[in-house]
Amino acid sequence: MKKNLIFFLPNFGPGGAGNSILNICKYLNKKKYKIYVISLKKNFYKKELLKYCHEVKEIDQIKTFFSLFELENYFKNFDKHKTLIISNINYANALFVVFFKTIYKYKIAIIERTPYQELNIYYGIKDFFKKLIIKTIIKTFYNKVDVLIANSKKLQKILKK
Repeated sequence: MKKNLIFFLPNFGPGGAGNSILNICKYLNKKKYKIYVISLKKNFYKKELLKYCHEVKEIDQIKTFFSLFELENYFKNFDKHKTLIISNINYANALFVVFFKTIYKYKIAIIERTPYQELNIYYGIKDFFKKLIIKTIIKTFYNKVDVLIANSKKLQKILKK
């Protein structure tokens, strides 16, 4: 029986993470995996991804936080033991670890593509508290994920601590 891989990337625009996920989807063994891709709003790669994926879902939300319950309803259609949810980008990863791993017990892989040092740059008091919460979640909950992929050796060392 095929395993389900669900890729979540909030902003599926051209370049970077979107292109990386497209390439992964192209070369995964379709006999072993059923691939799903979820984004918020429009997915730049949707037409191309549909050649390789079972479904490309676009959620009509701007922020990951506001999409959590819709995502949970979507994930209920999948067997937790045959499904791996792969989240990309630290803002979404933090929410996914707390919400879907800790509370709902899904298998979660996270890919950290953003340097940890960016969490030390603030653009106002609201941004300061948002990033403080993310850093706290990283320190408290990242040890619970099934797989953690870092974009560099330096980030890997930071996240291991």
